[in-house]
Amino acid sequence: MSIWVGLKDGLKDGLKVGLEADINLGFRLSLAICAQSNWDSCPLSNEQSHESAVELTEGPLQGHRQVAPLLRQLSAESGLQVSELQGQMAGIDEVGRGPLAGPVVAAAVILNPAHPIPGLADSKKLSAAKRVALAREIKRHATCYAIASASIAEIETLNILGATLLAMSRACAGLSVMPSCALVDGNRLPKLAVPALAIVKGDSKVDAISAASIIAKVSRDRLMSILAHRYPGYGFERHSGYGTKAHLQALTALGPCPAHRPSFAPVRKAQESASP
Repeated sequence: MSIWVGLKDGLKDGLKVGLEADINLGFRLSLAICAQSNWDSCPLSNEQSHESAVELTEGPLQGHRQVAPLLRQLSAESGLQVSELQGQMAGIDEVGRGPLAGPVVAAAVILNPAHPIPGLADSKKLSAAKRVALAREIKRHATCYAIASASIAEIETLNILGATLLAMSRACAGLSVMPSCALVDGNRLPKLAVPALAIVKGDSKVDAISAASIIAKVSRDRLMSILAHRYPGYGFERHSGYGTKAHLQALTALGPCPAHRPSFAPVRKAQESASP
């Protein structure tokens, strides 16, 4: 079963959102981007967009905070020259590890140094309106980006860490330009085909990771709004599946729905309470 929903903001960006329910009550998120909002030409795959690639120059790395020492570290670890790594640096981040419902979503972004984007920051430190505005700028000006996810069924099978790393791998693999290296938020690396470095709090240190965190957050929030219409009463459109007081109260009153993650303790407890 597939549900294709057009969102007002998504239409402006040429966004098509697919929510597929599998037999294990997991969900797979597919987002497709179209150059001129041409829905008929949207590929039914993870979201990706591409502009002509632009090489970073020697000297100050435009559009990136604190990147030079990171590249030196990655150079020492990989045996590659800094000049080989700095060509097309991808930033990778995820959103949705902590919620009780919905998939985990990851994004990968290669920024275009010819089009710097002011205001990039950790998505958690930005207002919803600011995130949406920046997401549009990122999609418009980045060299390329991709958004991917891991379903609820995959979260249940792999655990949330494994599913998160899987979503990150998918996002990086979905880029239309092969990165010269990847800078990944966090302290664990997914399986990637390019040299990579994990950076704790990278979303507040590296612009490309900030950009990835922003478009992943905006995409997941839109998906949770779709789920809110399909499963009313839980308030997914307000808390995006996180365990807020209102969400926990709704979970107790209504019991879990297919969008919830069965292995997460509050969901499991609510399911046990609802069982005869």
